[in-house]
Amino acid sequence: MNQPPSPSQPGQAASPANTAPAPAKRRKWLRWMAAFFLLLILFVFFLPNIMALPFCRQRWLDRAFSRVNTQATLGDLSLSWFSPVVVGDLKLQPENTDRAAISVARIEGTGSLLQLLFGHNLGTFRISQPELYVHFDQEGTNITRLIRGLASLSLGNRSALLEIIDGRLLLQGQNTPQPWQIDGVNLNLMLTPANANAAGVPVISGEKARLLNEMELTPEMCNDLLKFITPPLFQATRTSGKVSLDLDEFHWPLGKPEAVQLQGRLTLHAVDVVPGPMMQLINSVLQNQNTPFVMHIAKDDEVAFQMHDGRIYHDNLSFHLSALQAEVVAHSHGSVGLDETLDWFVQFEFPGLEGLDLTGHPMLKLLNDKPTIHITGTLSQPKLNPEGLASQVLKTGLDWLRERSNQRNKPSPPDLPQGR
Repeated sequence: MNQPPSPSQPGQAASPANTAPAPAKRRKWLRWMAAFFLLLILFVFFLPNIMALPFCRQRWLDRAFSRVNTQATLGDLSLSWFSPVVVGDLKLQPENTDRAAISVARIEGTGSLLQLLFGHNLGTFRISQPELYVHFDQEGTNITRLIRGLASLSLGNRSALLEIIDGRLLLQGQNTPQPWQIDGVNLNLMLTPANANAAGVPVISGEKARLLNEMELTPEMCNDLLKFITPPLFQATRTSGKVSLDLDEFHWPLGKPEAVQLQGRLTLHAVDVVPGPMMQLINSVLQNQNTPFVMHIAKDDEVAFQMHDGRIYHDNLSFHLSALQAEVVAHSHGSVGLDETLDWFVQFEFPGLEGLDLTGHPMLKLLNDKPTIHITGTLSQPKLNPEGLASQVLKTGLDWLRERSNQRNKPSPPDLPQGR
């Protein structure tokens, strides 16, 4: 009888017990792969929440804003793939400064993080209680330098809508001890990406915005802001009255202030101003060196202005000048550059000449034609353009008006008693 082959003999078929471990190993490998993909899915799902943690978000902020020499901090950040992005207590403070240039209480987007990353646009952001601190110095403003740096950061190629709610603007000039503020700023803005406009930088645009609403006029307001629209208000020593400022439309390429385009209206509500050194030149033209005059602007006088090519142009500014011993109305138009250069025209009107017989007074006839002087130079160092006879006409005409006023006010001699 033949015996069964020994298991140790070559060519012997394997028993089922020897083949059982292979499927067990494959199942173990599949479990590891499933666990890995599950962990990967969980990591991706919670990645926004991880990035929103304080130690993660601060490292990301430091890395992003160090390129523009700015420290950025967040008090709160909510990130989720399927929920709107919410930012709380944002502060941007340029280096070597002691105050945040931009601070925002809350930013809330209307789209989810997925929509921000893969949507056609960035959606709408509600920016609640933002504060913009603008400090003027010899090199411009801190905001101009900050925005120039921010414009270099990639914002993508998609547009966004920005709703500013209850904003505040703080302005501080070189000689202003404390900033003065504009509260209650509410406006809607459109953010256009750099690739969608000729400027090559992101652009903020909008329309129909009221920045000042019957706000008390102060010398700081004149010296820091209104001097560009109404140059005679520069370095005003005393002010009274209220002003309103409306922007009809504006187009602001970020980081390029010389390319800003805007149109608006400044309304002066019964303003009285004691002018500063800016008006000394006009004082000299009018031969009124010893008596400083006061500018009176009629109630609700509206001055239209526009800005382009780095200059602010104004028209339709009229004011009365007192202490001249004659009624004088000045009409102002021209422009002021962001570098404070002047191209300013002042036309003088003398209502008291109406109805007078000026026969034999050729210079007074010229005075009746509203002579205009042209002032150039800068706000701090204005120069009179000597072209034309306007200055001589004004001096001669005012001398005649003063003399006529003195004769009118001179007491008449007493009547002599009649002889008997």
